[in-house]
Amino acid sequence: MNSKVLIVGAGAAGIAAATRLFRKGFRNLEILEATNRIGGRVHTVPFGANVVDLGGQWCHGEKDNAVFELAGPLGLLEPSVVAEGNVIIRSNGELVPQELTDRLMEVAFGIMELEEIKTYHGTLGKFVTDRFRNAMAEANNQDIDQELIQQFLVFFHNY
Repeated sequence: MNSKVLIVGAGAAGIAAATRLFRKGFRNLEILEATNRIGGRVHTVPFGANVVDLGGQWCHGEKDNAVFELAGPLGLLEPSVVAEGNVIIRSNGELVPQELTDRLMEVAFGIMELEEIKTYHGTLGKFVTDRFRNAMAEANNQDIDQELIQQFLVFFHNY
């Protein structure tokens, strides 16, 4: 195809778009990048005697997602959940029932309001994780599967 296509950004999405367009027969492609490197938010930087990777920490969605298609089969991704408003969607697209969503959010936000958080000497993450797991072990939460509990904890830590 002879149409000229301009792609803004040489991050994962821009490179994926160029790749797909090329596979579909487009040859007149140009990618504009504002920085002096490709990769977008994903960036490796020196950190002391080592390096650390900065950038994207979530892979949103499994369908038609170039990052998921590359990293998923290599076992580099963990299943996750995303909450929009009071809706939780698992990375496979499954909608968590509203009643369950409300319970998870209520427990997590309730933990954040505990008085003992003010005098706790560990990390906030450990405080929330320990108390959330204890709450999920109670009889009224036995119907929540462990995978969803883990996915929710990852989501809430990034919230």
